[in-house]
This record gives sequence, structure tokens and C-alpha cells, in this order.
Amino acid sequence: MSGTKIFIKIFSCSIAVLSVAAVITSTARAAAPYSKSDSITGVEFKWDTHKRYASGSDNWPITWADDGNQYASWGDGGGFGGSNSDGRVSLGFARIEGDKGSYKGKNVWGGKGGENAAQFDGKSYGIVSIAGVLYMWRGPGSGTDSYQDARIYKSTNHAASWSGADWTFTKSTRLIMPTILNFGKDYAGARDQYVYHYFIRLQGDPGSLEVHKPGKIDLARVPRGKLMDKNSYEFFAGLDGQGNPAWTPDQSQRKPVFEDGNGVGWNVSVSYNAGLGRYILCTEHTKSLSGNLGMFEAKEPWGPWKTVYYAEGGNAFGKGHIQTNTFFWNFSNKWMSNNGKDFVLVFSGINNNDSWNTVQGSFQVAAPDTTPPKPMSAVSNVPTRVRVVFDEDLDRASAQDKGNYSINHGIVVDSALLQGDGKSVVLNTTEHQEGVTYTLTIDGVKDMAGNTARGENISYIYVDRFAVTDISRPGYKLDTLSVGKPVYIDRDYTFTNVYKLGGRIYIVTANDDKTGTGDDFLTFGLTKAARVYVGLDQRLSVPSWLSGWTPEGAYLETTNAGIHMDLYSMDFEAGMVSLGGPEGTGAESMYTVVLVPKSGSDADTDSDTDIDTDTDTDIDTDTDTDSDTDIDTDTDTDSDTDIDTDTDTDSDTDIDTDTDTDSDTDIDTDTDTDSDTDIDTDTDTDSDTDIDTDTDTDSDTDIDTDTDTDSDTDIDTDVDTDTDTGSSGSNDNGGCTSVGHPSASWLGILSLIYILGLIMKKRGKDQG
Repeated sequence: MSGTKIFIKIFSCSIAVLSVAAVITSTARAAAPYSKSDSITGVEFKWDTHKRYASGSDNWPITWADDGNQYASWGDGGGFGGSNSDGRVSLGFARIEGDKGSYKGKNVWGGKGGENAAQFDGKSYGIVSIAGVLYMWRGPGSGTDSYQDARIYKSTNHAASWSGADWTFTKSTRLIMPTILNFGKDYAGARDQYVYHYFIRLQGDPGSLEVHKPGKIDLARVPRGKLMDKNSYEFFAGLDGQGNPAWTPDQSQRKPVFEDGNGVGWNVSVSYNAGLGRYILCTEHTKSLSGNLGMFEAKEPWGPWKTVYYAEGGNAFGKGHIQTNTFFWNFSNKWMSNNGKDFVLVFSGINNNDSWNTVQGSFQVAAPDTTPPKPMSAVSNVPTRVRVVFDEDLDRASAQDKGNYSINHGIVVDSALLQGDGKSVVLNTTEHQEGVTYTLTIDGVKDMAGNTARGENISYIYVDRFAVTDISRPGYKLDTLSVGKPVYIDRDYTFTNVYKLGGRIYIVTANDDKTGTGDDFLTFGLTKAARVYVGLDQRLSVPSWLSGWTPEGAYLETTNAGIHMDLYSMDFEAGMVSLGGPEGTGAESMYTVVLVPKSGSDADTDSDTDIDTDTDTDIDTDTDTDSDTDIDTDTDTDSDTDIDTDTDTDSDTDIDTDTDTDSDTDIDTDTDTDSDTDIDTDTDTDSDTDIDTDTDTDSDTDIDTDTDTDSDTDIDTDVDTDTDTGSSGSNDNGGCTSVGHPSASWLGILSLIYILGLIMKKRGKDQG
């Protein structure tokens, strides 16, 4: 083993140890399910403003009505002026009059001194005012009795009386405890003509109110004026190919808009912050009645979400100020400042917090955006498609205006589609040719703040290679199949037998989707033709959508003892692939999907599959043990670092042709134990250091042709122990401790130390 190789191995093992320590440390607190918000950077609660009324009455969802007052419901108490025993009702409604500093609450329906008697019991966690009419969702009884069904009610006299629909969403649908998205006064400022409703997805059949794990929230919409018509409701069914929400009246086809593996509470609130242009969602996680507030923001009612605040344990909501036993939080839209930064949060809990509570607070927000959007990368893996990624979220209308994009060499842009991440745009074009450098010009695309890109250029080359794109299910990811790899994103099972599919791309699915149904439960795109394998839990009946597939007579095995996945295959051409649901009853497992490019459809000529999900800096770490030719032709015009670490034990030719015009460091560490020719042709016109550390133990010719026109140091350290021209060798067992050829190894270490010393000396001179 060479000295360079020893250094890399020791360094890698050290990193592995540090990674384990980091994992152990991170288990102390549940991780937030979404990345930190880059628009709302912090939240502060001003506990000297805390107010508490209506002891013994909890919940308090709130809405801003046409008469300028706010209306809220409570449960199991006497409301304002009452207590657990004085004026107690199962469900009551109050009117909140005044501003945030001097408001008063009055009981309208039920409670102590109520203006009207309560008509029925139950609980409500969702209320809204639209065109002078109040609507609210009610579940019967208390506790988990409210899971039995959800019925919509309306009041045309500001909560003095209520009338209910003649239908419900029953417990069997797993749609429970709905809330209603609130906008401004009497629904002013709503995004469209629909009313949006969020449902907790029931998990299991709990005997008490608790966090539902895994946590999922569903979304339905209904036209204004038709809230009492069940047939007018339709459910979010994911994003279509253009990144727009798809809707379906079929409840079984719904897809969650929010997920948290740590769970969600039995209630949720969502309101629109007009000043910040964000939808704010609040719910519990991990453990109920513990102040575990999760606060999330999104640009659309269906996400994607980012984390504003994720409280637990030492930073539980109210820690050091109130008992940390709260469970329900929602914002007052009336008491929100015009710029959206200052708010009043209404919350409830148990014990002392079994009451109406308010606390003022403020959001910390990022500095105003005055910078136009900039394209960061453009990639074309399909001859008629280019995917361009920007550095920030885009305005949909301008991003999808094909007139804002032009490409040289006669390429015509037929359409532009903004993707679900808000930053990526897929351009459908006329056909590209390989080997041609294209320039995409962007003029007129705007960001969310209205800043406009003018004359932005970015270059790319069409590369004909296999890739999997546009996976529809949230959280699903790609990996390379091998023993020890994870089976699911939400379980600890790993593969123990992968049949003949080792090294192939597979989709890491979610086991909790094992009961999914429908013919397009999972969709994804193929840039080239491929054979698709589905590994189906042996305990499942074969779904009808798999009836035309070929049984392989083989299976995948996992650490889920005694259970294997029977394999079925079918060939698909390039384009979108739709797979149905596993249609399990709950005891079985979700299937696994493996993708194998059809012959001639892979850009590589080896027997393995490359996965490239990088749209920025190119780092190519390649480990090959094949018997074919690897050809890597790289043309760089960047200003960053290219790192190519190649370890080969093959018996054929490696050809690496590199042409650089950059201004930074190229590092090529190559360790070969083959018996044929290595040809490395490097042409540089840069102004910095090139380091080529080559350790060979082969028996043939190495040719390194280097042409430089730079002004700095080139260091080529070659350690050879071979018997032919330019030959050298190494022995690497792949471990972290065993080392072969000690004399060559120590010489390599000394050489590397010398090289690093020269670099540091030069860098010191440059900085001086």
C-alpha cells in the first residue's frame, strides 16, 4: 500500500468514528422533519405579555369575522368567567372583542352567562368566517370519541345557533380532527375561490389523545359556498409533472401534504401570514401534552414546508415561564402586524394551561431580497430536455414563460415547467446533439420578491446517460443496491440478499405506505429505457397492476426475519413510469423498486450503474472492479476544485482526458493494480497548483502527457516498483489497518509530507 493510500485510509476511518459520535449525540432530541426556514429565521415569545382567562376551558381555534370581532370555540368548561364546574359545557363559542392589549371575551353559545344555550356536545379544532357565515368542524364527544366522525356546521348569526350537514367523514377514512385555513378578515386575501381543510391522518386506534406516529396531514379543498356539499370536496393527490397540485374526489388517492416521522398531534392549525407571504402550520410531535410545538412555513398550502421552530425538552414551548404541557396553538390573524413580523399566539394545554392563553411574539426574518435569481446549473440527460436550477425560489408565471429562455445552435424551447422545489425549471426543447456546448440565456425570470434576471447565461453539454427523475412520493430517495443497504426510509431493516441486482439503482421507499392503493401510487421518470423490478412482500396478494409483469422466480431478502420479496419485472421505455399501491392490510410491507438500464442505454461501458445527483461542483469518486473500459472525458471551465479519486483493479484500459481552464486546484489520486495501459492526457491553462500522485504496481506502460501554460508549481510524485517502462504498483486490502509494501508506503508518506510542505510554504508566500 502506498503512503498516499495509508493517509487516505486512516483519514477515512477517523471520519467514520467521528460520524458515529455525531449520530449518538443527535439522538438526544428528535430532529425536525424539514430543513430550517431561510425566510423566517427565528421566533421570539414575549412572556411579559402573557394573559390567561377562562380557566378550565381549552382548545380555542379562532377566526376573524366580518363584524370585526373574533370567534373561537372551547371545550369542557364554562368559557370566559366560568370554570370546570361553573357554566361547564362540552362545546362552547365565544366572541373576542378589542385589540391585543385590551381585549375581552364574551360567551355567545354555552358557558357561564352565555347569550345562547349550547345545543350539542363535542369538540372543534377548526373555525372560519366567510362572507359573514361561520363554519366549523365538530367531532362528537370528548377524547378519542371525537375520532368517530367529522361533521361541518354553519352559523349565519355569529355563533348564536348552528346547523350541521347531513353527512360526515367517518373514522374509517382516517380523516380526523380537521381544521380550516384562515386568511384575513372574513376570509379576505384568500389565494383563490377555494376553502382549504387540513385533516390529521389517524394512525392505529388509540385509546387516548396522543401524537399519531408516523405523522401525516391530509389536505382537502372545496369551492366557497359549497362547504356543506360533500361531493364538492376534493383531496390533494400530489404534484403533477409541472409541479402543480393534483386534486381528486377519491379519498383513497390522497397524499399527505405534511409528514413528520416523530408524529403529529391530534390537532393542527394553519393560517396565512399576509405580511410574510407564508402559510404557518402548528402541531405537536414526539409526545403529547409536553409543549412540543412544531411550527412550519410554506409558500403554498400544500408545502413544501420548512421549519421555523421545533421545541422539545429543554426548549419546550414556554419553558421557564409556564408549565410545559401545552398541546394546541394558533395565530390570531386580526392581531398580526401588517408586515407579518409581530403576532399573537393563542394556545391551550392541561392543568393551569387548561384555559384561554395569549402571548405576543415576533418573527425574525431574512433581509429583504434585492438580488435577481441566478442559474446555478443546467443539465441535459435527455436530448429534448434541459433542467436548470436557480439559487432561489421563482415566481411561477415568469418561470413558466418559455419566452424567457433561449438556447443557441438552433435549439427551440417548447415549454418551461417549474418543479415542486420552486427552484428548478425543466425546459422541453428540440433535440440536442452530443459533444456540443450549448449556452442557455435567461431574461425575464423573476424571484418571489419580483427581482428579474436579465441576460443570465449558463453553458451545458448534453450527456446521454441513464437517470431516475421526478419521484412522486415525499421522502423517497435513490441508492445503489447491495447487502447492508436500507430497505426503507422509515425502518431499520437492511438487505441480506439482493439476487443479481447488486450495484443497481433502487428506490428507498417508506414501509408506512404498505396500505397504499391506486394505479399511480408511485410515479417516476426514466431518461432511458430500463427494466424495472418490483420486490413484493411474499405475504401480499399480487395487485392487479402487476398482473402483466414477469415473475422472476427469485426474491430479495432482508433482516425482517422470515420475510422475503418476490421479484417481478417489466421493460419500460424512457419517460414516466406509474406503479400501483401494494394494497396491503397493514401487516405486510411496502415493495422495493430496482432499475436496470437496458443494453446500450447506459453512458458507461462497465457493468455497474452510476448515480449522479449533483448539480454543482463535480466530485467523481469511482471504485471499479470490472473488466471493461472506463472512459472519462472531462471538460471544465469552472473556478472550483475537481477531485477525482479512482481505485481500479481491472484488466483493461483507463483513459482520462482532462481539459481545464480553471483557476484552482486539480487533485488526481490514482491507484492501479491492473496490467494494461493508463493514459492521462492533461491540458491546463490555470494559474494554480496541479498535484498528481500516482502509485502503480502494474507491468505495462503508463503515459502521462501534461501540457501546462500556467505560472505556478506542478508536482508529480510517482512511486514505481515495476519492471517495465513507467510502471509502478501497490497492494491494497481495502481495510483501515493492514498495510502492504511498507518501504513504498513510508516513502509515499514522506513524499506526501514534502508535497504538503511545499504547498503550505507557497500558500504562505501568496498570503504574505
